[in-house]
Amino acid sequence: MGPIVELFHLNVGLFLGQVVNFGIIFCVLYFFVFKPLFKAGDDRTKVIEKGLADSEESAKKLEAAVAEQGKILDAAKVEAAAIMKEAKKQADERKDTLIMEAKQEIGKVINQEKQNLQQEKAAVLAEIRAEAADLVVEAARKLLAGSSEIDKAAATKALKEKAEKK
Repeated sequence: MGPIVELFHLNVGLFLGQVVNFGIIFCVLYFFVFKPLFKAGDDRTKVIEKGLADSEESAKKLEAAVAEQGKILDAAKVEAAAIMKEAKKQADERKDTLIMEAKQEIGKVINQEKQNLQQEKAAVLAEIRAEAADLVVEAARKLLAGSSEIDKAAATKALKEKAEKK
């Protein structure tokens, strides 16, 4: 070791002091700077990895939610179509029922009016017959009372009088 010390002009005491100083500085830097720095780096790496894992999980959940939403929308469309079809069917049935009821009601009204017309017709005919009978009786009475010959003027006059009374 002597020739090396002389060759490089090393001072062993100074060299050992520098080695001890380097060791102390290395330990201080290691425990108070590098170790917390490496720990912070590891923590940051873990946080980033966790964030990436969470984002992948969120992406999978989003895809599942979108697929579920599509299924729900398809089911809702099918259900809405079925409801609309049923509502149209019920509306058509109700329309047919109302039309049938209206036709029946119209038929009843027509029949009732026909009956009313027939009753009025019968009443008018009865009244006309009664009037005609009264006129005939009146004409016959005047003919029998005044003369035995048929007098056309007297019969016409009696008919006019009878018509004016009513």
